[in-house]
Amino acid sequence: MGTNKISFFKKYFLSIVEQRMFPYVLKEGVLSAIGFFAKTILLFSTIFAIAATAKLFDLMPEYIETIDENVPNFVLEEGIIKAEENAKFRFDSNTYVCIVGSGDEDINLDTVYEETNKKYSVYVLVKGDGIDVYTPTISDISLERLGKFVFSKVNKITKAELITELNEMADSYMFRLLVMLTFILVFFVLYGIYRAFFLVLYAFSTFVLNIVFINRLRTRDYFKIAVYVSSLPILLEAFAFLIAKHIPETASFISMLISLVYIFYALRAIKVEKILQTATGKTTEEKIKNAIIHAQEELEKQIEDLEKKQEELDEKKKEREENEESEVKDKEAKDIEEKQEDNSKNDESGSEENSEDKK
Repeated sequence: MGTNKISFFKKYFLSIVEQRMFPYVLKEGVLSAIGFFAKTILLFSTIFAIAATAKLFDLMPEYIETIDENVPNFVLEEGIIKAEENAKFRFDSNTYVCIVGSGDEDINLDTVYEETNKKYSVYVLVKGDGIDVYTPTISDISLERLGKFVFSKVNKITKAELITELNEMADSYMFRLLVMLTFILVFFVLYGIYRAFFLVLYAFSTFVLNIVFINRLRTRDYFKIAVYVSSLPILLEAFAFLIAKHIPETASFISMLISLVYIFYALRAIKVEKILQTATGKTTEEKIKNAIIHAQEELEKQIEDLEKKQEELDEKKKEREENEESEVKDKEAKDIEEKQEDNSKNDESGSEENSEDKK
């Protein structure tokens, strides 16, 4: 018996507070572990999406005002965006946007990065039919194909029409729901890939630490342990995201250390379970099962004793009732005999008196 019959939230709670559950985790199937991992990612992706959607629509009026004040007049037609002039402006605290206009001047993101004293984490360049994103801490990202796809879906739109559309979207609850569902999908895929990398790392760490404990584990067991030791780190990363709006490197480092500690105690719990099984010839699960069976047998025995006592009481009661009934019948018969004797005596005395009168 593994942990398949335990609900998701109870299993998640136990994976954080109770290391003794890991011997039972090994008895469940790989698909069950994958399902637990997928539900965990979906749960926190939903939390991330709700937080991101709320933040986005809270800042939507500010974004619309920034676009209205800084974006030059443009026309997006036939998949090509044509701005009247170049523009460079701060979109938010982390993002700097550059727009290439119809002039001859070109804009280089590396130059803009130096001009802004390297203070922004994301630089966006909008030009013609594509979009380039420069993230100094990671790498350049070209969204030219995505830009072409998005731009091609728009027949024709101007800056004024875009502002009107954005205001309508900001007031639409249906659009908010659509954005939230999109965020859930994006977070589920991206965060799932991110955590899958750590699953591989935790599984390998489990393999290395198991050299000390010498537990007989299969490859799938390393994976299952890695899934459940990720519960607390994912929870901590969720709190970090809600507070900082991203997952800081410090949070990732701390979650990794916590996972290593959980791996150690998980392997220790498995080893202790094996030692107890070897010493007693029974697993903890079998001991519990035997204790339950013994308790059931004792209860059945007590019930049988009570039933026997009840039968004895019923027999005594029946015997007493039969005796009382027999005594009543005997008394009635005796009364009848006494009455008959009295009647016969009265008859005899009456006949004697009549004979004397005749004489």
